[in-house]
Amino acid sequence: MFRRPDHLIKIFFLLCAAVFCGCAMEDTVFPRTWSVNYSDQLTSTDYEGMDLLITSSAFIPPQEGSTKYIAYVSVGEVSQDSPDFNRFKNSSGILLENPNWDGAWVWNWADQKYKDYLYDEVLPEIAVRFDGFFFDTIDSALYFAPEEDKNQVRSALVDFVQEVRKKYPHHKIILNRGFDVLPFLRDSIDMLMIENMVGGYDFEKEKYQLQCWQDYHRLKRMVEAYDLEIPILALNYAERDDWEAKILSFLFSRRAGMIPAVAPIDLLSFDPDNSYLQELSEERLENLLSQPIHNCLVLYKSSDRPVPSEYEPVILLMEAFKGKPYSFIFHDMSKGKLPSLSLVEKCSLIVSAYESPQMAQSKKYILFLRRQHFSGGNIIILNNLGCYFEKGVEGITAEHLSLFLAPWGLEYHFDWLSEERIDQYHLPEDMSLRGMHLYTAHKGESLYYCTYGDKKIPVWHQLENGIFIQEGFFPDRNTKSWNHLQEIIRSVVTPQNKL
Repeated sequence: MFRRPDHLIKIFFLLCAAVFCGCAMEDTVFPRTWSVNYSDQLTSTDYEGMDLLITSSAFIPPQEGSTKYIAYVSVGEVSQDSPDFNRFKNSSGILLENPNWDGAWVWNWADQKYKDYLYDEVLPEIAVRFDGFFFDTIDSALYFAPEEDKNQVRSALVDFVQEVRKKYPHHKIILNRGFDVLPFLRDSIDMLMIENMVGGYDFEKEKYQLQCWQDYHRLKRMVEAYDLEIPILALNYAERDDWEAKILSFLFSRRAGMIPAVAPIDLLSFDPDNSYLQELSEERLENLLSQPIHNCLVLYKSSDRPVPSEYEPVILLMEAFKGKPYSFIFHDMSKGKLPSLSLVEKCSLIVSAYESPQMAQSKKYILFLRRQHFSGGNIIILNNLGCYFEKGVEGITAEHLSLFLAPWGLEYHFDWLSEERIDQYHLPEDMSLRGMHLYTAHKGESLYYCTYGDKKIPVWHQLENGIFIQEGFFPDRNTKSWNHLQEIIRSVVTPQNKL
């Protein structure tokens, strides 16, 4: 069983859907149906017709059939359930018991004893019966290694996998995560496994849950950076009867270029819908949802925010729709182009997530947002567009700024408003003021605001189909006001407003 399921490619799905034994890319095969099950009560009817099965090394695979059997091998940890555990339990190579998994003892790979045991005794016995090896817990060996040993541990792990590749050239090697060693093993592994890609499990709360959107995008971006041409398996966890969680897990794993599966967290049984869902197209999966997938177009500028999903306002937005059928599409405005009309028409929500006075098409951008707002589309502005006028951008005048602000019921007055000039704050206790521009609101509702003389200066300003948020105002994470702001976002972005 995977020891770190809490740690959470560009493969076109049609290739992934090809028959396992008939599709090859540089001698690499792409499984269509697969699963993980470590039960000692497996019968052939449980996995009949499955392309690939990752299972316990104690399992005796049948000789007939086309299923490829991959044996689990714990590389970074020694299990006290192993019959050979007594050979290691008093060794200086034992670092500690994994705090997330009882009975799993992390091994220091600066000590070669466990490596020799795996290479000389365990793998030869497995190789006779199985089609390959699933190397797990490599992350544990690296994460818990003493700082002074980390380089040696990394080198030892890389050498081990490369030596196995040379000794068993016709066996499949699947690596579970191991991002720290992956750059050195591109040519030594046949597949990569990513757990908790969409559907996950919270061990602290002891419940299944969908991942936060920013975690999904972080993992997706991390895997894409390696530009791998091997199958990427996404193992998701979901309750047996949570149909929507399972469909979302499959759909968004596919959209990340991965081949998904779903399983119970104990990995001792098969999910009854796994094989069925693996046969379905993306279109069919989306049609099975009780709600349609809503695309959220996030406009950002990579020169300002290289990773938009790690930008605090965007995190707040993504968390507001955690577990909901939303898809976040990021459009980089640094390239100087507005999103195409066809892209905009696919989206239920548009988010402006940066300040961009240097953008060559600033005026066109203002007009673009203005027209989207007038057309009744849901819009959230997560930046302070007063900077267009404040910084004296060539060609941008107060008239241009007014074109944008007037539909929001806002009037811009003058430059930066310092904290000392504020008369009164109407903000949550944990919301800090980082400076702002002076607007007066004529319509809509200012949810949070400050007063300056007789002027009411909106911090969060709400209209029927959108929210204008001054970028400098966000409360600390996981507080009542953070949750309140997310409730406000959800109340504005509703099915009545084109969703």
